[in-house]
Amino acid sequence: MLKSAEVGRRSSSVKSKTIKPSTINTIPDDTPSAAVAQVKPDQRKMLPALRSLTAVEDHRSLREIKNTNFLSPRLENSTQNDQEETVKSKDTSGRLKLPLYPNISDMKEWRKKHKLDPKVKVYIVTGGYGDIKRALDKRGWVQNPDPRSRCFDLRWTIKSKEHDIQSLEEHQLVNHFEKNASITTKVGLCRNLRNLIWFSNVDINTIYPKCYDLSDDKDYEDFIEEFKFNKAESILKLYARLWNEGDFVLAKGMEDTVNVALQVCEKKMIDQDEMLEANGELLPVKITEEEWAILSKDEITTENLAKKKFDARIAKYENAGKAKKTKKKQKRRIIDVKTFQPEKETFIKIDLNSTEQGDEDQEEVEKNELLEKIKEILAQLKIKNPQDGLIGDKNIWMLKPGGLSRGRGITCLKNLVEILDVARKNANQWVVQKYIENPLIIHKRKFDIRQWVLVTDWNPLTVWFYEECYIRFSGDEYNTEDLENRFIHLTNNSVTKHQSKEEDSRFEQNMWRMETFQDHLKQQYGRDIFEEIIKPKMKQSVTWSLESVQDMIGNKKNSFELYGYDYMVDEDFNVWLIEINLSPSLDYSTPVTKRLVKSVSEDLIKVVVDHGMAKKKKKSEISTGLFSCIHKSKKCVEKPMNSYGLDLICEGVGFEKSDK
Repeated sequence: MLKSAEVGRRSSSVKSKTIKPSTINTIPDDTPSAAVAQVKPDQRKMLPALRSLTAVEDHRSLREIKNTNFLSPRLENSTQNDQEETVKSKDTSGRLKLPLYPNISDMKEWRKKHKLDPKVKVYIVTGGYGDIKRALDKRGWVQNPDPRSRCFDLRWTIKSKEHDIQSLEEHQLVNHFEKNASITTKVGLCRNLRNLIWFSNVDINTIYPKCYDLSDDKDYEDFIEEFKFNKAESILKLYARLWNEGDFVLAKGMEDTVNVALQVCEKKMIDQDEMLEANGELLPVKITEEEWAILSKDEITTENLAKKKFDARIAKYENAGKAKKTKKKQKRRIIDVKTFQPEKETFIKIDLNSTEQGDEDQEEVEKNELLEKIKEILAQLKIKNPQDGLIGDKNIWMLKPGGLSRGRGITCLKNLVEILDVARKNANQWVVQKYIENPLIIHKRKFDIRQWVLVTDWNPLTVWFYEECYIRFSGDEYNTEDLENRFIHLTNNSVTKHQSKEEDSRFEQNMWRMETFQDHLKQQYGRDIFEEIIKPKMKQSVTWSLESVQDMIGNKKNSFELYGYDYMVDEDFNVWLIEINLSPSLDYSTPVTKRLVKSVSEDLIKVVVDHGMAKKKKKSEISTGLFSCIHKSKKCVEKPMNSYGLDLICEGVGFEKSDK
């Protein structure tokens, strides 16, 4: 048992907790167990001695009991040694395991507290990204385990709002810029790519499928008009396909609608000079209500849509009730082919054995003037519209919620009433984009390309392109007859990984390496389509897309950003930008991504650390792995590029006034 005076002397090192010898007596045996439990393990050893103290007054809080330093100098030294050993300890990955010091904001003090060399670099990485950590560890960097600490040389987070970019010091490097939403959200990309005509004198329709923000009144009206014109063209393409396939009966049955569609498409082809009124105003090209009433005969109406929804709810309720009962076996309906008559009178009976009918069909093939007009107008539309190939014979559009990612909420629709109904009655901000109806198909699957792009500066714009990408396939065979099957039309791994079908051995969990894709195209077309056509177009659209928002992104020196570009390729090898993703996934989702994620993480650090922090004279000697710099502006942009002017051309047709 320690004497009370000795205990008082040993505790006097803590001024605010000095215990006067005169007050020393005993701690009551009925001291709350909660207080004892809160005492640190090393302090708990001294409790027998504390039982004889009276320094703990009734009004003192449990927190004061806990914080009072009752340790002897020997125990204090022991705790100090334990802390020093903690600094030297390592976690399972071999990384230094450092204690937290949340109140330290000065890097010199933080390094000194951890007994680190003043030249050691410090990083903070949150959200996983193990390969980024390993790449930095290999370079001798030390991890700060406190995600909120201000002591770091490089900080990597998932979201940009986790950085206080305005308060960064000159030596601090972060992986986000401000205002990325202008290009990494569906709405932002839809709106801002239209600036390409001002920045790069580029027509957006050559790289990006037509897209409309349905929350914007003008976009809303423009989409409706575009949908109707596309509908007219899709009718012409359907007629031509049926005729070429020899389905003359169905083709002849839709000739009234085809004539109206032809009239509408001819209206769209009218030269704008011919549309000028006497006062010089431009007459708008629009589809009349009468024309649309004929073109939309096969479209669902508002009344039918309401009935469809009602029937779906009733069916869902009835099916739920029937599931509880024993299902009765239904007798098969035996049909006598000889006596069977179709229920709908709209079917036309054809005698396939009649030579007279065959002669008439042959005559129609030879003398179909309507078909020749259709071929002529379709050829003209293809020249005028760079996206003409995307318009098939079904006029399909993709409706996307603006605030969701990974394929959530995306639906494919071909009825105008349904599209507007979804957009009107849901709280999300929606964009509607033209579905690519002529995709390049591989083994009966559609696919897209994920491409990594790194930006290390926005002013001057500096863009790095990763020379290796990967291919993502849909989960089911391509088929436009079924628009509700997400596994047919979406290629996101977050969607296809839930496909319950047996995996196709030709794919690695619905993915391909770039080399496999490249070899396949060589075998199919006898040339390196990827290197000659696809890859250069991807690089060009990357530069153009970034230039379109160059004056919007919040640039900050010593910042960088990794983007995930998604592309699709059509059957004519046109490359279409679909989306640009912020903080693209660097997970080992498949064997394909596992290998690539390791290499892109290492190469990214080569660019931003090895190359970025090297002296200017030595930068050319530093390896940047598979990242190649595809664009660096020669001068900084202090104001929007549209103030510099365009390559304007004045075109027109000369005419003379008639003497009559």
